[in-house]
Amino acid sequence: MQKVTALGTQNIANIAWACERLAFVHLPLLEALGSRSISNADGATPQDLCNTLWAFSRQAICNDPLMTAISAAARAKIDRVGSMGLANIAWSVAFLSYLNRPLRNAISAQALPPIRDFNSQDVANMSWAFAHIWIKDRPLFAAIASASNRILNDFCIQGLANTAWAMARLELDDVPLLHSIAAAARRRMTSSSLEP
Repeated sequence: MQKVTALGTQNIANIAWACERLAFVHLPLLEALGSRSISNADGATPQDLCNTLWAFSRQAICNDPLMTAISAAARAKIDRVGSMGLANIAWSVAFLSYLNRPLRNAISAQALPPIRDFNSQDVANMSWAFAHIWIKDRPLFAAIASASNRILNDFCIQGLANTAWAMARLELDDVPLLHSIAAAARRRMTSSSLEP
């Protein structure tokens, strides 16, 4: 795997992403990609960091040195990842149950101001991610509830279920949001399809 050292961060992220999408688990390749990602994390774009983290998470590969390097680099660039990037990073670290308090705090702080601009999937993924690792971030969940109420008609059934599950798991009793989720779910169930 000596040639992997010649790849740039975008190529590494793309190869890792492609391996995940194709369900191709080649551990020597993934180890080489992970090693190269560690040494290049500081120079990676926010999108490359998100893609690499997502790909390794989806393959359930928790490489602690890689996670530490990507977490540090992501914190430094957190203001440039956008709503999908924030949600994907939160989802990826939660999926692996990787608890990095500084990264989690950075995600939460960065998500609060623009969460009103998140789409339904990003809101649902963010709520699921924080609930999955038992993080009861009240200001973030208040913002999630507000954003959810505004775009609830855009949620798919899975997004409604994930948001309700997150609120229940963390015992966040936002009755207006839960009533809105229930009404949206009932509308979806009475329509001709349960798809979005």
